[in-house]
Amino acid sequence: MDKDKQTITFNESVKDKTIKLQDDQSITRIEDLSTELFVTIFSYLDCYEIYTAFSNLNYRFQQLLNSSRPLYKIQLNIATYRETFTNNYKQFLLDNSRNIYFMQLSAHLENGQFLLSLIINSSMSSLQSLHIYYIHSNLLVPILDKLTALPRLFSLSFIIANTYENIDHIYQLIFALPKLKSISLTINSIHSQSNLLTYTKKRQNTIEYLSINHQISVDQLFDILTYTLQICRLKVHETEIYNRHIHRELPIELINLRHISIGKFNGNLNHFEKFLSEISCKLTYLYINLTCGENTFLNGDQWKRLILQYLPELKKHHLGFNNRFHERIEYSIDSTPSDSFNTSFWIERQDVLEIQIFTSCIQYFIHRYKKRWYNDMPNNIVNSSVELSKSTRLTIVFINPNASHDIARVFTRHLSIIVHIYHLEIQINDFLFQTLFKIMRLVPELITLKIRSLSSDRSIDLSYTDLLEENPEQYRNKIAKIYLETMSHIEEFYLLLELCPSMTYFKVDHTHPMNIEHVLRSILIKINNDHNDHLRLLCFRIPTSKNGDNTIAKLEKMINDENLLLDYEIKR
Repeated sequence: MDKDKQTITFNESVKDKTIKLQDDQSITRIEDLSTELFVTIFSYLDCYEIYTAFSNLNYRFQQLLNSSRPLYKIQLNIATYRETFTNNYKQFLLDNSRNIYFMQLSAHLENGQFLLSLIINSSMSSLQSLHIYYIHSNLLVPILDKLTALPRLFSLSFIIANTYENIDHIYQLIFALPKLKSISLTINSIHSQSNLLTYTKKRQNTIEYLSINHQISVDQLFDILTYTLQICRLKVHETEIYNRHIHRELPIELINLRHISIGKFNGNLNHFEKFLSEISCKLTYLYINLTCGENTFLNGDQWKRLILQYLPELKKHHLGFNNRFHERIEYSIDSTPSDSFNTSFWIERQDVLEIQIFTSCIQYFIHRYKKRWYNDMPNNIVNSSVELSKSTRLTIVFINPNASHDIARVFTRHLSIIVHIYHLEIQINDFLFQTLFKIMRLVPELITLKIRSLSSDRSIDLSYTDLLEENPEQYRNKIAKIYLETMSHIEEFYLLLELCPSMTYFKVDHTHPMNIEHVLRSILIKINNDHNDHLRLLCFRIPTSKNGDNTIAKLEKMINDENLLLDYEIKR
C-alpha cells in the first residue's frame, strides 16, 4: 500500500475509516455509489488510470474528477512510462494541479518534461512527495526555487544525471524548503569540486531522513549535519578517502539520530572512531563498510571499546570490511590467530564474525548471530555460549575458475594466520575435492562443513584418498557435521567420511539419480563394515510421493530385512 497515499487521503488511519452505504438504499449502478467511496478508490490508482477510466463516463464523474475532493498521484509505471499525454489529459492536469499530492517522473522522457513545466508554471499546493529521475542540474535549480513556495512538501528524491553546477547551491536550495522531512539526492557524475555549505548563515530545517547517494568527504558531511540537527536517519553512499586533520572541540548534537548507514567508508577503524567522536547521538542501528586496515578491523577489543563509548544503545548492526588484496599483507607466517571476537562481551551480545571469499576479495562482517543449518539438529541449544564462542564462519561464494592461481587456497592460508575458523561453507557447484582437501588442511579447527556439490571427476580424488590412508594423523580434523546439498554418487559420501572420520551428522538434500533406498543402504553398509561408531544421525530431504506410498515404512522394512541396524529411529 502506498505510504504517501496513506498520509494524504485520510487524517485518521485506514483501519478506523469505515464507509457505509445507506441501509435502505439498493445499489444497482456504479454511479450510485457515494463520492466518498470513489475518492477512496481513486487513492489507490494512478491519475492517468483514473482519467482514462472515468473522464468520459458521464457528467457526474466529470464533475467529481475536477472537484477538490480527489487527490491524485502521478507515478512511473508500465502503462505511462513512455506514454505521450494527450492534450486533453495535459489540460486536465493543469486544471487540477492543486490536487496532485504525489509525483514521480523521469525528466528525459516527453511526459516528464511536461510534468516539470507543470511544477514550474502551476499552483501545486497539495504536493507532498516529489521524485524526479535523470534530471540535469541546470533544470533542477529552477524546480527547487519553485518548491520553496509549496506549504506541504515533505519528501523529495532526485537522481541527477550529471552536474557542472556547484553542489553547494543545490543543497542550499534543498535546505531552504520549509516543511521538508525527507530528501534523497543521487548524483551519477560530479564534474565540479567545491566545499558544501560554505556560506556562513546557517538555517536550521526540519529534515529527518537524509540519503546522500554520491561521494562526499567527511568534512562536507559534518557541514551538512550542522544544518540538519533534527535528523533521525542518515544514509551515505560513499565517503572520500579520510584525510581529516581538524578535530571539533565539541561534537555535533544530533539528539534524534538513531540510524546511520554508510555503504563505503574510505578509512580504517581508527578513522571511523574519530568520526563517531565528533557527533553526539544515540544510535540503535549502524551499517558501515570500511575499506582500509584489515588488522584494525579484526581487533575485537578496539570494537568493544568503541561500542561501549560511542554506541551503548546499538541493537542492530552490520560492520563490514572488504580486503581486495591491494593493500600489503600485514601478517607474518608466525602470527597467532585472533580470538578477540570470542570473548564474553561478544558472546553476551550474540555477535559473530563472518568471512566471505568472493572472486578476488575477502569480506568480513560483524553482526548478530542468525540460525544456521546445523541448529536444526535434535537437542541442539541455539545461541549457547559454547556455540557462540566457536561461531566464526568462512563462506566461499564465488571463485573465478580461470584464475591463474588457487585463490581459495591462497586466501584461506591468509585467513588461517589471522583468525580461527570453525565453520566452512562452499556455495560453488562441482567443487574439486582436491581444493577442499587443501583448504581443510589450512583450517584444522573446523567443526562443520557445508558444500553445494562436489566435482564428478573421481580420477583426481583417488590420489588424495591414498594420502589419507598413508598419513591419517597428518590430515586429521574435527569436523563432526557435514551438509552436502547435492550428492550424485555414493562415492562422495565415502570420500567425505574418509576425510572426516569424526563425522556424527550427515545431511543431504538431493541424491538424483540415486534413490533414497540405495543411498541409505550404501551408507549403512559402509559404517557397519568400517565399525564406525561416530556417525549417529542422517538427514535426507525426501519429496512426497505422488503415489502416496509410505517412504518411512519402506525404509524400515529394508533396514530390518537386511539387518542393517538394530537400534534406530526414523522421523519425517
